Parts: sequence; structure tokens; C-alpha cells
Amino acid sequence: MTLFAVEDLRSAASQTARPVTFVLANDLAVGGVTSAEAGAKAADEVSSPESTRLSLEDVHLKIGDTDVPLRSTPNKGGGGALDFDWVEDTGRIALVLYVARDVMLAPAR
Repeated sequence: MTLFAVEDLRSAASQTARPVTFVLANDLAVGGVTSAEAGAKAADEVSSPESTRLSLEDVHLKIGDTDVPLRSTPNKGGGGALDFDWVEDTGRIALVLYVARDVMLAPAR
């Protein structure tokens, strides 16, 4: 799923870690049913906000009352660098994250 940072991360360069909010770029569908709408929020702490390196820990997407854990690599075992792009002239990033483990969601209404 593609997410965008809400905050300008350029101002965080002197900090080792700070909270950051991400928003879902597109609706997220599971089994043909929309589980989370574009704009749903995910939160985490970001560290090392440099032009070439970024670190995220413990990202969760909030869907209703459920926190869905996310990870930065397509493989459950991890490995590899976080893939992100700076959004031109904004200090924000766009990145793709993956569901880290299955969770039960409340039925769609």
C-alpha cells in the first residue's frame, strides 16, 4: 500500500527520532471489500531523515478500532532498505509498506 508522510521531514534532520503520521494514498480492499479508505492514518517514529537513508519502527495503520502492523519489505523476514521517494519541494515522502501479519477486522458496514 502506498502512503504519504503528512509532516515535512526536512526539519527533523537534527533529531534522532520523532513521531510522523502517514496517510493511505488509495482505498485498501480485502476480498473485494474496502477495508480502509484513502486518507486513513498510520503512525510511527522516523529516524535518520536524510536524503538517502530513513528508518521506521513499529508502523501501524488504524482501521476502525484495529491497529494493522506494517513492515517496509515485501518479505516477512525483512532484509533490504526502506524504499521511499521524496515528494518534490515538500519535505514529505511517499513509500510502500506491507501488512506485517494478518489481523481480524470488524465486518464492513
